[in-house]
Amino acid sequence: MNNALDSRAEAGLRWAAQVLGQPTLQTSVAASDASARRYLPLIGSDPALLLMDSPPTQVPLQPWLQIAALLEAHGLRVPKVHAADPANGFALIEHLGERLLLGELITAQQQQAMPRVDAFYQRAMDDLFRMQTDIPPDAVPAYDEDRLRTELELMPTWFLQRHLGVELACTDWDILELGFRLLIDNALAQPQVFVHRDFHARNLIPVDAGLALIDFQDALRGAFTYDLVSLRRDCYVRWPGHDICRWAESFRLQWVR
Repeated sequence: MNNALDSRAEAGLRWAAQVLGQPTLQTSVAASDASARRYLPLIGSDPALLLMDSPPTQVPLQPWLQIAALLEAHGLRVPKVHAADPANGFALIEHLGERLLLGELITAQQQQAMPRVDAFYQRAMDDLFRMQTDIPPDAVPAYDEDRLRTELELMPTWFLQRHLGVELACTDWDILELGFRLLIDNALAQPQVFVHRDFHARNLIPVDAGLALIDFQDALRGAFTYDLVSLRRDCYVRWPGHDICRWAESFRLQWVR
């Protein structure tokens, strides 16, 4: 399984074998997403662990460790950290398995099992409510106007220009800027809470009787609707508008109780 490991994977594997006292550990390098951070399964480890490779110059490990500790301290389920080497960007974390909430939702959708879908989303909303009400907002940096604008400007650059090949006229940019202004003002006017920023079905893992959270390292203090929209308007699974409104109302009622 060690074939064609790159230098960082080899270094991480050596570190893991030393920390665990298991010299026969193996791993393999799988395709990763857009992030420089990756998670390599350790074959032969007991308990089941992942080697997190987080190159320090690209994605420092410390923010992940800090947010993981913050979430765990407030009763949220996250992968347990067995060992960490922030200076070199390696950590050994609990392997929660390959089962994602996304797969459970798609299966339930195909089976038209809406009560099961409702139950999963209620669990997610319970975790979201706990994040928003239990974690002090000042525990994370602000999702301020500069950050919001930077992310909004990804849309014309990457979607319109690079993906669709659309060049905007000056009048088009004026309209877009007005839309950005409206969205920024709305986000800043909302109650400011802990925001996961990637809270959707691919980053929630069914475990025991609840859900575990992953990919939380970019958390900020921002609008309380941000994560709810990410969960309900998930780009990986779609639901009828009446279900989305029903779930949103259920979450609103949690706030007003």
